[in-house]
Amino acid sequence: MWSPPRTCCEPAGSSWSARRPTSCSGSPPCATGARSGASPASPPARPAVGPLALVPNPDVLATLAATGRVRCPVGFALESLDERAGGFAGAVDRARAKLARKGLRALVLNGLEAMEAGTSEAWWIVAGREPEPLGTAAKQELARSIVDHVEATCGLARDG
Repeated sequence: MWSPPRTCCEPAGSSWSARRPTSCSGSPPCATGARSGASPASPPARPAVGPLALVPNPDVLATLAATGRVRCPVGFALESLDERAGGFAGAVDRARAKLARKGLRALVLNGLEAMEAGTSEAWWIVAGREPEPLGTAAKQELARSIVDHVEATCGLARDG
């Protein structure tokens, strides 16, 4: 069951405001956050105080690649292939920048059309080489091709 955060600022008339700790004495009740007819067991419709504060998430792949403990860091780049965004050449440029920025060995580039689709067109991007088409295929088939390319690029042998 959801329970509200224990802060000094609670909506006036809430069940918790009557039990506020003495350390909160003198703190005014919040002016926002209470919903008409809302039960104390349901969360507020929006944060009770202030604007939503967004913080960037750490880049897990770049962090792992930077440690040197990952044998062969490979990533994905979902890029627009639209002419207004530079077309295929623009997508490759953005993918190459991502490859360098994150310290990756290779990257799979695919277009926005891959989202929520059963098939996708993809390219294998390695620094200093031309993009290699992986083709247009069902995602499961593309996954097999990606594994083959990871093995070849990283010198890995497939078991059995």
